[in-house]
Amino acid sequence: MEWLVKEMMGAVEIGAVLACPVCGNEINGEMQCTFCNRKYSSREGVYILIDSETSGMEWKWDKRIISQKYRQEVMKGYQRLISPDIRKAHEKWWNITYPKIGNLSGNIVDLATGLGMMLEQVLKRSNNSSVIATDIDPNVLLSTKRDFEKKGMRKAFYLATDIKHMALREGVADNVTSFAGLNNITDTELVVAELYRIMKPGGKALLMASFFEEDTPSAELAEDYGFLDAYIKEKFFDLIGRTGFQLVEDREASSVIWKENEMDIFPIDGDKVYYHTIEIKK
Repeated sequence: MEWLVKEMMGAVEIGAVLACPVCGNEINGEMQCTFCNRKYSSREGVYILIDSETSGMEWKWDKRIISQKYRQEVMKGYQRLISPDIRKAHEKWWNITYPKIGNLSGNIVDLATGLGMMLEQVLKRSNNSSVIATDIDPNVLLSTKRDFEKKGMRKAFYLATDIKHMALREGVADNVTSFAGLNNITDTELVVAELYRIMKPGGKALLMASFFEEDTPSAELAEDYGFLDAYIKEKFFDLIGRTGFQLVEDREASSVIWKENEMDIFPIDGDKVYYHTIEIKK
């Protein structure tokens, strides 16, 4: 998709990929739905297609994240907070995932991009691809876009959209990636259904997901927050199958006893967390 590397998109290219998150119809060159006439916007190359009524009060990053200094403080601060054992478990997790990222090609949609940990690896390792970075919060996407441009990384297309109501047309993605994205969004069933909708037949999703055991304090808290289907392995894979996906591979990369920190709501201190790299196919 040549339009992904352009600073501005023409009406034809927009219509080929973007869709109104409310009614699902085409978006024209003026960032307006051709059916329901809802008007959307962009900011410094971040395209913002979110409807406040549909998406409600979804979680957003602190607006200070736009500051590159604050961004670095957040990233470095988190690494200081987590235990050495957790850092080692994360390292094993990524080492399992890196080669799989390099095998991706075509049109790749990165779910819940956030600070861009997965996106950075996709841009570095999947050279034969066009990449769409997505997040509910345009501020964090703008921060990530600025940071990656400063680093001289190749271009991606940045789309602020609610992953439960994605502003993408059906069947646009050859591949989907996500680093813990499904662990951070409520209503997992809606998210997985949208994931299925935007993928091409035969397309694959590469998901980094963490799980913990049922009947633990972590599971109880996850249920309170509406995340249980994303954090209990059996529930998650049951949902994947019911949606229509085929499981290609599930690898448990590492596991660790969680040590509480001030940035993560869960897992709960002392519970075991399991890190998986998962490939599924439509």
